[in-house]
Formats: sequence, structure tokens, C-alpha cells
Amino acid sequence: MNLKQILYQLFLYFCITFQIIHSETIVIEGTVRHLNTYQEIPFVNIYIEDHSIGTSSNLDGTFTLKIPESKDNLTIIFEHVSFDTMRITLSQALQIDRFYMIPRIIQLNPIAIEAQGNYSKIQNDIPQPVSVISSKNFDIHGYVDAGDLLKNEQSIQVEEELSGKKTVALRAGNSDDVIILYNGIKMNSLYDNIFDLSLINIEDIQHFEIIKGSNTSLYGPEAFSGVVNIVPKTYKNYNIRFTQRIGTYASGDWNLQLNYNNSDRFNVSYSYKQGSTKREYDDEGQANQLYLNNKIYNHSASFVYNLNNENQESSNNVGLLYLQSDLTHTNDKFSESLENMNRIISLFCEGTIWRINHFNLTSAYQWYNHDNKLIFDSGRIDQKYRNNNFNLNLENKINFSKLDIYLAYQFEQGELSFIDNRGFASEQNIGIESASFKRNEHGIASILKFHVPTNSNFLKLADLDLSYRYDYVDNDRENIKLRPGIQPYYINYNPENTGNKYWSESTLKFSSQLLAENRYLRINSYLNFGSNVKFPTLFQQISSPASIELYTQANEPYLGPEKNRSLEIGTNIIQEINEYGSLNGWQLEFNYFKNYYDNKFRMYYSPGIPIAFYDNVSNADISGLESNMQFFIVNRKITLDMGLSKYFISEKAAFPFKSDFKYVINFLIDHAGFSFRAHGFYENEQTAWIRNTQNQLWEVTLPGYSNLDIHLNKTVELKRLKIFLNISARNLFDSKTVLEGIAIRDRRYYVTFGVQY
Repeated sequence: MNLKQILYQLFLYFCITFQIIHSETIVIEGTVRHLNTYQEIPFVNIYIEDHSIGTSSNLDGTFTLKIPESKDNLTIIFEHVSFDTMRITLSQALQIDRFYMIPRIIQLNPIAIEAQGNYSKIQNDIPQPVSVISSKNFDIHGYVDAGDLLKNEQSIQVEEELSGKKTVALRAGNSDDVIILYNGIKMNSLYDNIFDLSLINIEDIQHFEIIKGSNTSLYGPEAFSGVVNIVPKTYKNYNIRFTQRIGTYASGDWNLQLNYNNSDRFNVSYSYKQGSTKREYDDEGQANQLYLNNKIYNHSASFVYNLNNENQESSNNVGLLYLQSDLTHTNDKFSESLENMNRIISLFCEGTIWRINHFNLTSAYQWYNHDNKLIFDSGRIDQKYRNNNFNLNLENKINFSKLDIYLAYQFEQGELSFIDNRGFASEQNIGIESASFKRNEHGIASILKFHVPTNSNFLKLADLDLSYRYDYVDNDRENIKLRPGIQPYYINYNPENTGNKYWSESTLKFSSQLLAENRYLRINSYLNFGSNVKFPTLFQQISSPASIELYTQANEPYLGPEKNRSLEIGTNIIQEINEYGSLNGWQLEFNYFKNYYDNKFRMYYSPGIPIAFYDNVSNADISGLESNMQFFIVNRKITLDMGLSKYFISEKAAFPFKSDFKYVINFLIDHAGFSFRAHGFYENEQTAWIRNTQNQLWEVTLPGYSNLDIHLNKTVELKRLKIFLNISARNLFDSKTVLEGIAIRDRRYYVTFGVQY
């Protein structure tokens, strides 16, 4: 290049620089919102077509786009994985400050996560049916707790106790067959493998992930029926939020949430919830009025720090989480008092290290205390449980060109000390009065995903998955004190077996998946089969065998692991209609499964006496058909959801009070900040066996019933201030079924008011 060319290039450079410095910049500011709900949409990519000028919306949906002055007719593009791409001209953008996007039916990612770069671990497991309930379906909609929300799902049955405790069962299984996770942290206790969902505050929950079936490898051996993973929001788009709810049974709860974000780099939040109910007994012949009183207190606090550099695409976070729930219950009729305290502190780290994608390390420590006193005519109970658990979960994924390897190691250590004093005039005084248990569990899981080349524009994915898991359990029982007069003849109390007891099992699973899609059609089909194992809980180890007349080794139930073999076939079809009209698309899902159980535990209770007795079913099975159909109407303003489940249960005594037929109809309308939800359902009769005081079993049947829930809410915005109002009515058909003095299918009303800044 000669001197003349160099001088010419320098001249052009100074001219362009001078023009940029002295040119006027056009600034476009606004908020990106959902067309129907008016909710803010974070992480929308906003850019000028055919130019390198762009930005993205913040957590509150706001953005600022600066454009050098130009005479060209520029077009602004708005893109998000869950919404149709929007194109508007520069002149149009200058005249508005709210930009409404139409939700897509077929998303780029089936499990859309709000936080930028977040990745759902469900996709790392073998393919299986998954339901995702996003926050827009329950946020400020008047649901009291997670149990009330989850009953809308056709595969779930919610069980409610007098104390307000709510547990879920999946696919006609038992409550202790379901794993409950909070942000990947296992909430189930080593004591009975059951978690009370009423303890979870659903405010600031991003979504629920419901995994159906027993063929999961990543979530422990106890997931015989499925997994419910509760995913909290990592970042919140407000500083303070307050809600107040009042309703039936003199119920009321209020919730205060505080939040601070620092430019998406870190987030600090704290939430406190307090609630209570007072239920009057309807029993006749009582001289004085009797009540059930429940109170609950929730604390939650979190700190999340984003380690990303500006050029990093993946998410690298470290965080600290603290949860505390306290529940008190009094029952005047039986002079009963119950106090539960549950505390969890967790440290987590997730991100990408070299070729290890989606690396995740979580550690958690849990304290659980249970104090229960009960006095009535036939006897008394005084129980104290102290359960401490430590969890460590290490996961990572390694990507190759046609092979993904997912590895996980899980460790859980638990200690249980208990005192169980009781006495009944009509019951033989058997069992353990006090003891100390220690338990260590080690689990190693590996999943290989081989991606078969398809060479097709329509067939996007053809996978063959193989999973292997090994679990080792070590039980140590100390300081066992038997009740007076009992002879230690069966395995729970045999002196030769009161020391260490080891269990170890290996499970193998196989799956294949086909995914075909284009812009307006997606077909996802899978087949999986494999084995699973479930180890006896500490609760089962301290329970009494059902046969108490003769304590001999010959007739004792077997205290060993339950085993499961399963087969499942499923498909999901989504069709989006690219035409102007009322119907925008539809979705159809169908699943068939078969579960075979070996050594299935059956638990029995005597009327009015909360003492568990058990025996075993050598062989049992559950098979089922599940189908779901959804229609999306008028830009998804209206959604009609219909679900049907039919199960075939070989041994109903092993799965007490479970419906084998259920259908649900959900009708949803979202428009201009208004939201209407109607949930209708039917569950057929539920059967269980009860053990009477003469050691005989008799059958109890609850009749089938149908009911209707409705929710209506409105959000009003006054600049940065939001006001929420919700009215909810539950069980409008008001079925009269009553258990233990309290209606479990009764009509209830709630009004919720909230304000957010």
C-alpha cells in the first residue's frame, strides 16, 4: 500500500469517526410483555435486522436500544424461544413503550427456563413422560400450597390429613414412592421417605417438573412412581411483595418477600409466610365445641452469584439456600398436639468446566423434629423423633460428537433417634419403645446417550440410552429398647440382627427415543424398560409385623428391599396451525406403562390408632393408560386441557385409598391481565384394608366423587407498582364424605390480595 492509499484510508476513518461522534442517537425504551397475561418477558433478544446493533430485555422485561441516526427504513426484531418472532418498523417502535409477543405452541426448548442459560437436568435422564407447570399457571392464583396446585394433574392424587399435611401419590402408587426435590435437593426424610408439601411456599417458584414412572436413574432408588422437582426462581423482578389470604375455616396467611438484584450478577432474597386455620367439628352430642387448629410458619432465604464473564454463553452460578418450616396442630377431640420443625441449608455450584457441561454440586443438611402427643379413651401416644440428614450430590455431563455421558454420585447420611411411648387397653404392647438408627446411602449413576445420525431435516433425534445405577445402604441400629413383656423373636428385634444391616442393589435401564419436528409439528416418541429398587425405610424397620399372635421366624414378614420392573411406551404430538383462525394448535400425549413389584410392603392401621403394622405381597403389578389432549385458541388466550387415566391394580391392599380411574378438565383464559381457571375432575372409589383390634382385616371403601374448582384473578399496574386480586372457590359440588371428623372433600373459599414493587 503506497502513501496515497494510506492517506485516503486515514481520511475515511476520520470522516466516519466524526460522523458517529456528532450524529444524533435514536433511543428506544420499553417493556416486552406476554400478549395475554401482560407478564414481563426477560431475556428477549432485540436487534436491528441486517445490523450488529442489539440488546436484550432485563428481568423486568425492560430494554434500551440505541440506534445511530439513519435514513434507512430499519426493522427491529424481537426473538425468544417461547414466543413468535416479532418484527416492527423503527417508526412504529418510536410510538409505543409496550411490546406484546404472542406465545408459541412449539417452543425451541420443550422445557423453557426463564433464567438465561439455565438447563433442566430432566433432559439428562432417560426419556420419560414429564409435565411442567410454569409459574404463570399458579403465581398469585390463590393456591394455598403445592398440594392444592398439583392435584390439577391427572396422574396425581393428593392425600390430606387432619393436621393439614398433604402428600402426593403418582400413578396409583403410594406417597413414599415419590421423590420430592427442591432445586434438586431431596426433601424426603430417611425416616419414612414422605414429604409434606404443605410446608412449601409456592411464592417465587419458577415451575414444577413432574416425572412420571420409575425409570429415572438420577433421583435415587426410592422413585418407584415418579419425581416432583420444585424449581425456584433464581432472580426476581421486584424489590418487595406482600400478599394476604383469607378464607374458609377462619383461615388466613400472609407472605412478605424481599429481593435485591445487582445487574444480574447476584441476587439476595428473603421470604416469610405465616398462616393458620381453625376447623370446627361437626360431631353431634358434644357438650363443648371442639376445634382443629393448624398453624404454619415458613422462612426462606437465598443468595445466588453469577460467575459468568460477558462472553460466556453458559450459566455458572454458586448459591446458598435456607428453608425453615414450623407446623403446629391441636385436636381438641383427642387431646392431640403435634409440632413439626423442618430446616434445610444447602450450598450449590453449577456451570461448565472445560468439556464437562452442566456440572452440578449440591450439598444440604436437614434437621427434622417431630413431637406428637395423643390421649383418648382407648389409650395414649407420646412420640418424639429427631432426624438429621446430610446430602451430597455431584453430577456432570461430558459431550462428544455422537455420545453424551452423564455421571452422578449421591451420598446421604441420616441419624434418627426416637421415643415412642404408647399404651392401649385393646392392643398388645409390642414393638420398639426407643432406639437410635444411623444410615449411610451411596449411589452411583451413569447414563450413556448415543445419538444415531439421522441425515434428515425432519427426524432431528434418534437416541439409544443405557443407564446403570448401583446403590449401597448401611444401617446401624443402637440402644434398642423393647416394650415390656415382648419377646424378640422376629427379625426387627432379633439380637443377631440389631447391629449393622447392609443392602446393595444394581439396576439397569434401557431407552430409545425418536424426535421429529419442523416449525409447525413435533412428534416425540420413546420406549423404556428397566429395573428399580426401594430399600426399607426406618419407619418400616420400627413398625410391627401384621401377624402378632405367633412370633416365629416361619410367619414373619420379610424386611428386605422392594424391587420393581417396568415397561413404558409413550408419544407426544404437537401441531401448530399456521393460519388465521380461532384454533392455533393442539397437543396429544399418550402413555402406556406396566410395573411389576416384588416384596411390596403393605401397611395397616387400626381405627383411631396411628400405629403401623406391615406385611408383604410377594408379587403385585400396576399397569395403566394415560392420555391428555390440549387445544390452544385465539393466540393461546384460551386453553382447553382434558386428561384421562385408567389403572389396573392387582393388589389394592398394597396401594390403599388409590383411585384407578380419574379424568380432569381444565379450562384457562388469559386476557388483558385477567386470568380465569376452572378445574373439574372425577376420581372413582378408593379402597383400603383396616386392621381391627382383634387382628382382623376389613375393607373400607370411599365412594367416587367429582368436584369443581375455579380461580379468578386480575393484575393492575401503576407504573412500578403491581396490585393482585384473586378469588378462589374449591370443591363447589360439596361432597359429604367425612373421615375422622373432618370433611376432606368440602367446599372452601379464599380471597387473596397482593401488592408488589
